[in-house]
Amino acid sequence: MAQQEALKRFPDIGKSELASNFLYTCLTPEVREKLSLEHCATALSEDPTLHEKLKDAHRSQNLEALENLCGASFDIFCKAKYLISPTVHVKQIAWRFHPDLGKMNELIRSIAFDGSLASIARGESERHFWKPTSDDAHTDTTVHHESLHIPVGTMNDAVPLIILHELGSFQHNAKSREKLDRIFSSLNHTFLLNTSGTGKTKLLFEGLCLHWGFYFTCAIDASCLGSSDFPSVLDELTWDKNWTSYLPRTPTSDSNHSLSLQANRRLVYRAVSEVLLARFLVFRIYQDICSKQGFCLEQRQRWLELQIFPMNIIPLYDLFGLIKSEIADACLSDEELDEAMLNLADEIQSTWEIPAGDFFYIVVDEANVASRMHEEAFEDQCGRYPILKEIIRSLRRRMGSLPVKFIVSGTIIPEEHFQSNGGEWDDFHWCSDTGSFDDREEHCRYVTKFLPPKFATSVPGQALLDRMWQWLRGRFVQVYCRYNKLIDCIFGGQASLHSILPGCLTVQQFPQPSYAAG
Repeated sequence: MAQQEALKRFPDIGKSELASNFLYTCLTPEVREKLSLEHCATALSEDPTLHEKLKDAHRSQNLEALENLCGASFDIFCKAKYLISPTVHVKQIAWRFHPDLGKMNELIRSIAFDGSLASIARGESERHFWKPTSDDAHTDTTVHHESLHIPVGTMNDAVPLIILHELGSFQHNAKSREKLDRIFSSLNHTFLLNTSGTGKTKLLFEGLCLHWGFYFTCAIDASCLGSSDFPSVLDELTWDKNWTSYLPRTPTSDSNHSLSLQANRRLVYRAVSEVLLARFLVFRIYQDICSKQGFCLEQRQRWLELQIFPMNIIPLYDLFGLIKSEIADACLSDEELDEAMLNLADEIQSTWEIPAGDFFYIVVDEANVASRMHEEAFEDQCGRYPILKEIIRSLRRRMGSLPVKFIVSGTIIPEEHFQSNGGEWDDFHWCSDTGSFDDREEHCRYVTKFLPPKFATSVPGQALLDRMWQWLRGRFVQVYCRYNKLIDCIFGGQASLHSILPGCLTVQQFPQPSYAAG
């Protein structure tokens, strides 16, 4: 057999040149007549995972694996400008040989070989926690806050990200777990709707610590959590010459109206496809790393953290946004983009199975932003609608072949746009169960753990707890947002606390607690 001969001839295939020769030797004579050594080298250079799989099969002397990688079960064929190899794996990655995807491939290779992604997947990457500025007079306070291990972001290590404190802990609390199970349902897709500050994003993060999935957000706030890929879609569609911001106010039979509507839908579908393709490319590498060490629950949380800190791989650059831009710049045809997505999905499914009964969750946060944008650019039998509806339709169309559930979260998701005509939205359920955070004991216990013990039991500390209960109950996010200011007050001393606190917490900033109850 060709594979056995190749194993004898090449005891080491660590270097690309040796691997190319090994791959070529593994091929049957019939295939070698059609496929050159240069083609093998191209395949290995375009996809780092092929080289890794080849090394694994070589190391274990696994003839079946080599047959799958190098077998001649697929005929070689050419496209206009680039070649598709006959091997199973190379056929799946053939779309990457497109001549205009060189920069994307170079970026993917650098990510695969850099080692940073592997460190994150294995839990070996350095974590950064908030350290308050202090002097010797507040040593106990400083020690207390450092002991909390509150994460900080990539862009600003001066702001504690309370929303990420004890990330992954909800799965160990029965009430919180029940709440997550209702949102991350295996039976339905979910519209998660509640007022601002009620902890929706926290619940989404906690759910994605339990389940594999993608976290997208339609807006980036001051915490800089999440990729800018989705916000860029919302903003940059108008740059395209084929985009129509205002459909003609004429009957739907009008040709201009119909053509404009079709063009708008196509642009959204392409943009969503490019975002998904970029995310799946990174996930494919991450998944391959995880499979080698064995899948575990912690890898899901690390994947989430990579998505909410996309600058942790390439400093100062949004990893997913950068890849998405390279894909967009390649100007693939609709057919080539479809081929890329289908083959990448097949490639992922061929090496990784979602546990039985589980789903891959696509989360779209801050959907209220998209629910107010481009409201005159789309129309169906129910009337005009915002881009949010078209994004969800595009996601469902693109991900239809995979075991996927969607969770769309926001403060405003106009229900009138998601009435089922023909059953389109029947598999979505509406949920506002974020928890009321309206139990005084629970509220005080939550806030107290962030306060220095001596301060929490002091008179000003108790006054602070009373005020936070009065004005912040029902509002997780307001507790997060005010924490840094409160710490400044605490380090400033009691006088500073009482002089600054009224400026931090004013009744006018918050509605009555009953409005926030979930």
